Amino acid sequence: DSNQHKLIYHMQVTVPPSGPTSFNYSFSHLCLPDDKNVCIVDDIIRAMEEMRSAQAANRSAPVLRYPITRLADGRQAYIGHQLGGVQIWAPNGAARGLRGEGVRSARALQLTYYLQARGGLMEGVASQWEKTFCRQLREFAALHPQLGLYPATSSSLRTDFQFSSVLARRPLLASLGLCGVLAVLCCSMRDCVRSKPWLGMLALLSVTLAGLTAAGILNLSGSTYNSTYLGIPFVMLGKLTIINHR
Repeated sequence: DSNQHKLIYHMQVTVPPSGPTSFNYSFSHLCLPDDKNVCIVDDIIRAMEEMRSAQAANRSAPVLRYPITRLADGRQAYIGHQLGGVQIWAPNGAARGLRGEGVRSARALQLTYYLQARGGLMEGVASQWEKTFCRQLREFAALHPQLGLYPATSSSLRTDFQFSSVLARRPLLASLGLCGVLAVLCCSMRDCVRSKPWLGMLALLSVTLAGLTAAGILNLSGSTYNSTYLGIPFVMLGKLTIINHR
């Protein structure tokens, strides 16, 4: 929704809350700029703004293609990761699969707002902006219950990580059990002397303890979470496989 994007873009947080040094920070103060000192926004937002501007000027709106569309400046932009459940207009005007004249509808839309923290003050301001952002989306979701809104920020990722460890307890235990069986099989041989099943179990135990220790340190230190941390377990499992084969 373009109106909601405008509200988020112009949303302000006051830091400190009161006093002569208070200042109203908006997204333009916190955004990550490009080489032209312009806030970096998703290409899907630029495409939607171009379509809305054309409709406001009573001009034919540009065609939004999928997964690669063309912007007004002639640049081709990949939007395949920002739209989901897409239906395409066919040349005869009927709905069809993923190849056609333009996007007819989409069931999911992902918008990303890129922030930067320059020093301790701006990091605190960015944290306040994230909280206001989540509150704004909750209010918008209450007014539009037919929509499903899922904010993901550094603070919400920390909360999701803490709750998901409890909710995914059984799948995690089952995965560890399967990894244990695979570790034993990888280190087992027909020769009883050269077979080292306990080596595989100890390697799996060391990797598991290392992951739990890292997660505990992140929680205790209050570090900012990002999506890069989500791939760490897969890297650790790959390292475990290499150790077992050696």
